[in-house]
Amino acid sequence: MEVLGIVNQTRALNRHVQPLLDAGSLERTIPDKPTSRLQRYRLTDAGRDCLDSNSQRDPADRDDDK
Repeated sequence: MEVLGIVNQTRALNRHVQPLLDAGSLERTIPDKPTSRLQRYRLTDAGRDCLDSNSQRDPADRDDDK
């Protein structure tokens, strides 16, 4: 999280990670222990498909600067 400049991990989890988990784009590596200190997240096939479809879009169609 430090690499991204995110200081408050709880807020980052609730704001960024939890919606991706709910949407099925991410999954926990230790699903039985969501608060484990060893917990990591991996991209699911659905998440990978979403990334692939977004990366193939025309850059002029993106709304990044809004």
